[in-house]
Amino acid sequence: MLQASIIIPTYNRFEFLRETLHTIANQHLSPNQYEVIVVDDGSTDNTSEIKNESFPFDLVYVYQRNQGDAIARNLGAEHSQATYLIFLDDDILIEPHYVEAMLKAHNNSHQKIVAGQMYLQVRPKTVFSWLYERESLSKVSSEVNFAEVSSNNMSVHRESHFDIGQMEGLGFSGSNIWCDVDFNYRAYLKGYKFVKAPNAVCYHRDYTMVTLQKASKRLEKAAYQAVKLFRKYPDLHSQLPMFRDKQTINWKQDSARLIIKKELRRFASSNSTLWGMQEMAAILEQNLPLDIFLKPLYRWILGGHIFRGYHQGLQELEKTSNYV
Repeated sequence: MLQASIIIPTYNRFEFLRETLHTIANQHLSPNQYEVIVVDDGSTDNTSEIKNESFPFDLVYVYQRNQGDAIARNLGAEHSQATYLIFLDDDILIEPHYVEAMLKAHNNSHQKIVAGQMYLQVRPKTVFSWLYERESLSKVSSEVNFAEVSSNNMSVHRESHFDIGQMEGLGFSGSNIWCDVDFNYRAYLKGYKFVKAPNAVCYHRDYTMVTLQKASKRLEKAAYQAVKLFRKYPDLHSQLPMFRDKQTINWKQDSARLIIKKELRRFASSNSTLWGMQEMAAILEQNLPLDIFLKPLYRWILGGHIFRGYHQGLQELEKTSNYV
C-alpha cells in the first residue's frame, strides 16, 4: 500500500501549483511510495492542464465546483489510497526530505497529527514582509499545540481523518483560516497528539502578508469569521491567544489589567486611531525602519483590525439571532 497521499486543493493558480509539484518531484522518498491528488476547486484558468504534464509520481486530478478548500481536502481524502494523508496548499514549496520526515514523525501511530517546519517567503519584499519573515524564523520549535497546526502543512492517518470527522467550511465559501482549527480542536478533544517534524521543511509563499494593509484586511476578515467558530465551541476562546484581549469586558471575572487592555484594544480599533498609527508606520518604514519601533506598532495596528473584525462578527451574529 502507498505510504502517503499528498492532497493539494487549488483555485486559479496554475503556475504556483506547478512549482509546488516540481518540489514534490524532487523528494528523496521513492515516488512509488506516494501519490499526489490535486483537487481543482472550480478553477477558471488552465489548471486542468496540469494532468497532462509528466511527473515521476502518480498524479490524480479531481475537479469539483467551487466549494472552498475544506471540501476540496475532504474530496481528496476520499480519493486517497495511502495510509497517511499529507495536506499541502498550492503555494507551498517543500524540501527533498519533507515527505519522508512527515511519515517518520508519525512513528506508525494513528493518534498523531504532524506539522512540518514552515518558513515564510513573502514576495515582493517590503519592510513589513521582511519583519514578518524574521518573526517566523524566531518560532522554530519542536513543540506545537492544535491551534498552531495549519492544513497547508499537515499530516494525519487516513482512518483518523474520517474518525475525527473530516474538515468543515463553517459556512464560508473559499479559503477559511478556521477550518483547520475546527478540525484540530475536534482531534484534541478526542485525545490526538500534535507533533512537529523539524526536518520536514517547507516554505509558504504568503502573498497576503506583503504589506501591512493586506495583512490587516486578512486578519480582520479572519476575526470576523472566528465568531462562528466560537459559537460552535464556546470554550475555545482561551485556547487562541489572539482573542484573549479582544472579547467583551466581563466586569465580574476580568482582572483590572485585562480590563485596561481590552479598553485599549477598543480604542485602537477606531478609525481615527488606526489611521494615525498607520500613518506613523508609513513614516517609520520610509525613514527609520527598525524593528524596535515597527514591531510593537504593527502589533497594535493588526490587533485593532482583529478587534474590529471580531466585534463586527458579534454584531452580525446578534442581528441574525434576533431575526430568527
